[in-house]
Amino acid sequence: MSDAWHPPEFLSAEEVIAASKELLGAPDIPVTESEDVFRINEVGLEWDIGTMIYEPVRQQHTASGAAIGVFLLHGGSGDFRAMEPFARLIAS
Repeated sequence: MSDAWHPPEFLSAEEVIAASKELLGAPDIPVTESEDVFRINEVGLEWDIGTMIYEPVRQQHTASGAAIGVFLLHGGSGDFRAMEPFARLIAS
């Protein structure tokens, strides 16, 4: 696969800043948000687990046709809202 993409060996700080500005300046992709709550019975207790799902309206796939997903954990303190801005950024 000689025509496969390879990352550059080096990027200057100016190139990184320019690429970042270009990406962050792109229009947002519409995102749908949904919530899933499920119950797990373990160690004699019932645990209610809530998840938020952020996904682009128009789903992108890899060259092989596979979908891509990311699972974010908030670190055990607080709740999912600490990760919400990052989840929205990744989805859009």
